[in-house]
Amino acid sequence: MNRSQAIAVQRKMKIGHGGTLDPMATGVLVVGLNGGCKMLEGFLKGCKKGYRATGVFGVHYDTYDTTGVLVHERPFEHVTEEKVRQLLVEKFTGDVMQRPPAFSALRVNGKRAYDISRKRQKTLLASDPAEEKDMQPELELPMRPINISRIELTQFALPEFEIDMECGSGTYVRSVIHDIGTMLDSAAAMSALVRTMQGAFRLEDCISVEQLEDIDRFEKALRTDKDLLK
Repeated sequence: MNRSQAIAVQRKMKIGHGGTLDPMATGVLVVGLNGGCKMLEGFLKGCKKGYRATGVFGVHYDTYDTTGVLVHERPFEHVTEEKVRQLLVEKFTGDVMQRPPAFSALRVNGKRAYDISRKRQKTLLASDPAEEKDMQPELELPMRPINISRIELTQFALPEFEIDMECGSGTYVRSVIHDIGTMLDSAAAMSALVRTMQGAFRLEDCISVEQLEDIDRFEKALRTDKDLLK
């Protein structure tokens, strides 16, 4: 049982959230309690999301982030800050087409893409390198339209770089990082991700898991004190 489930059981309340994050991600997660669960869609449907992501040039992982299996390495010394800034304006601003990562929750013939890809990943890890050429190729999902209303390069120090962006639903930041590397004749993988905004909800207005646990401990103490006064 995770922390959210434990709190829900203890307080006998319903808890819902406004969308999962990548395993390595931190930041904004909008949570609804009891009747608030039904209100989430009204607040969040079609809303913009904001992200701050760190990428590493020169490496391609099967998950498009550094939690996966390293597939290959590419030269990156030719990449410049000017080239990245120009690319973001020309190829990643407005309505663009994007290929989602193979490790995603999208369905392929009734199965989750990440389930298909994890099966291939296990085979890859257990195989002899000489046999890898005979393996099933990486799952390639169809391109689909997304919208990126703002994207900026905020840090650049090879091999790392950081972008800050606002986008519509369905955008995979891992794919953005991956595509930046590919379009610059290199490779790139995401190494960190923070959701900074979801609709009207912003990172600076959030409470942390630790703060939530403090609230829980405070309410426990209040209930204990009331019992003693009976």
